[in-house]
Amino acid sequence: MKPAGLGFLVAFLSSVFAQTPSIITSVGYSSPSPVAVAPGQVITLFARTKTALTQPVVAANATLPTTLGGFSVALTQTFSSDPIAVPIFSAAPVVACTEVAPSVCTTSTAISIQIPFELGANVQGAHLPENFAALTVTDNGDIGEPIGLNPVSAQIHILNSCDTPLNPQSGPCNTIFQHADGSLVSAANPAAAGETITLQAYGLGLGDGRIPTGMPSPSPAVSVSGVAVDFRFGTDIAITTPGPNASTLAAQLVPGSVGLYQLAFAVPMAPAGTPGCSAVTNNLTVIIGRGNSFDGASLCMQQSDSKRKPSLSPSK
Repeated sequence: MKPAGLGFLVAFLSSVFAQTPSIITSVGYSSPSPVAVAPGQVITLFARTKTALTQPVVAANATLPTTLGGFSVALTQTFSSDPIAVPIFSAAPVVACTEVAPSVCTTSTAISIQIPFELGANVQGAHLPENFAALTVTDNGDIGEPIGLNPVSAQIHILNSCDTPLNPQSGPCNTIFQHADGSLVSAANPAAAGETITLQAYGLGLGDGRIPTGMPSPSPAVSVSGVAVDFRFGTDIAITTPGPNASTLAAQLVPGSVGLYQLAFAVPMAPAGTPGCSAVTNNLTVIIGRGNSFDGASLCMQQSDSKRKPSLSPSK
C-alpha cells in the first residue's frame, strides 16, 4: 500500500559527520518503520553530506554509474553476502527553509537511485525467513549511517510532473497521462471513452523477464503481468485498493529507460450523471495495483455528449 501523504518515496539519512547537530528524521509516537521499496524501484534519497554540491550532477550515459559526484550507495541484505552497488541517476543540492522567523535553512543532497533488482522481496504471510536490507551512502570515502528497508514485491507510484529524477516542475503536480500521440491529457485535451491512454509509474516490481540493474530496458519491451486496473467516476475519489471487478492487464518496462514502467488502458464509458471536469477538477480516477501495493490518479474525461466542450474554469 502506498504510504499516506507521500507523493513519492523519500528516505531521510542522518549526518555522515560527527560535528553536525542532531537531525530530526521522523516525528510520531513510535519508532519509524523501515522504508518500503521494491526490486527495480526508482527513489530519491535526501542526505546530509559533507560534500556540498553547488549544481546538479547527472549521469552522462544511459547505463547508470554506481559512483557520481563523489557519492556511492550500497545495498546490504541478509539474502546476499556482499554489498550490492546501487545505480545513480543524479545528485543535486536541495535547500529547505522554515516558514517561521527567523528563517532557518538547511542544505541536503538529493541522490536519485534505482533499487537493484537483486533485492529479495519478502512475501507477506509466507512464513519464510525475512530478508532485512539497508542502504548506505558513501561521500568521497566517508561511510554514512544505514537506513533500514522493508523489501516488498511492489511499491507503486504513478508519476507526476514534480517527481525526481525527472526534470521536476515546482507545481502544480500533474499526473502524466498521455494520449496515443504523446500529448498530455488535460481539461483542454480530455480523454474520450474507448480511447487508449498511457500512464507511467515506478515500483511495479519484477517483470516477466530478467532486466540488468541500472541498464536501459530492452526493445521489445519486457512485460510486467498481473496489474489490476480499476476506474471510479466523480470528483474527490478516495484512493483505495482495486475492487473485485477490476481488470487485469500487463504493464511494460519502457524501452531505453531505467526502472520506468508504462501501462496502456482503454478509457471506459462514463455512467450517466458523471460530472464534467474543469481546469482544477477531474472526473475519472484510475487505480492500479500489484501484489499488496496500489496507487491512483485522476484525469479529465470528456463527457459522453460529444457536442459539449470541456470547461476550462472551475464549476460554479
